[in-house]
Amino acid sequence: MTNRQIIKRNSGAALLTALGLLVIFAMLGTAYLKYMTIEEQRVSMELRNLSSRYAAKGGVEAAIASIQSALLSGDAVPGELEDLVLGVYMKNTQEPGEILERENRSASAKVTIMDECARLNINHADASVLREAMGLSGANARAIAQSVMPQSGGPQWFASVDELSSRGLFGDDTDEVFAGIDRNLLTVYTAADPSYPTSYINVNSAEPEVLAAVLDVPLETAEAISKEDGFSSVAQLEVAAGKSADSFRLPATALCFKSRCFRIVSEGSFSSIDVLGNPYRTSNSRVEAVVLFDGMGNYKVRFWSEAGQIEDAAEEAEVVEVEDADVDADADEGEEEELLEEDGSEEEEPSEEA
Repeated sequence: MTNRQIIKRNSGAALLTALGLLVIFAMLGTAYLKYMTIEEQRVSMELRNLSSRYAAKGGVEAAIASIQSALLSGDAVPGELEDLVLGVYMKNTQEPGEILERENRSASAKVTIMDECARLNINHADASVLREAMGLSGANARAIAQSVMPQSGGPQWFASVDELSSRGLFGDDTDEVFAGIDRNLLTVYTAADPSYPTSYINVNSAEPEVLAAVLDVPLETAEAISKEDGFSSVAQLEVAAGKSADSFRLPATALCFKSRCFRIVSEGSFSSIDVLGNPYRTSNSRVEAVVLFDGMGNYKVRFWSEAGQIEDAAEEAEVVEVEDADVDADADEGEEEELLEEDGSEEEEPSEEA
């Protein structure tokens, strides 16, 4: 084989090698671009979830302020707040220190406030009350009471109603018994000091099943009491119940006529807005909190839970997004700088506690 033939043969092999490497690099480049696209979408989704969560937290803070105002003024605590429209802001990259409102983003919160003192506190109810209110057998009711106050050692307070299941109090029938319990009638958060519980059941808002168990009256009498409004003393309650407070199943000190513990459910929403004003790429989050107030309006968060998800409100192909041409060329960039504001206040995220 001549030198010319060897060179020609080697040139052909080099060309094939180069083409093979080119194909490999093209595939790697395509995979990298695909990965970056997926990563960008993931980050955008996380930012939207975070923004909707802040909106939900803003709703909780607004509810706390509303409850504080009502308690201090003597007004009734609202059952819900009108849909709160929250401002969405971003930094002006051209003018340091300046904050601009983003017109192509919207945030809102829908807030519901429920009286937690309308529920029976399972940490401070004897077996007879638990049996009546929860529809349990005597043995199961005693198992709950004995779990709280064991014969040896100190009190073992329930940190949540779900512990009725996790403690396995009902033996092999735990799942079945727990499924039959109406957890909306129960709580563990209403006593400010579990060692000396007072004023943790509001007779003006308690359900008839709770009143019947606590006052030891027939359900019909409890239903009649629940329809009356404005009890302000134990004496009035004695007249309505037709019996002395000494014969109630719980002491009169357990009763109150104005609640100071509330469950707040806030559903936050964050959306992009197209040129027609329609929302799309909507993220929804839900924050649930139980807040206990003292006589001065100070509060303590007893329970905190968060959840969120993305919902596409419109197809991408049919949406034209407004561009912040003078401030931010890319509408998705800089979402980290978005601030959700309600009455100019900042929230310090509370820690969950039993």
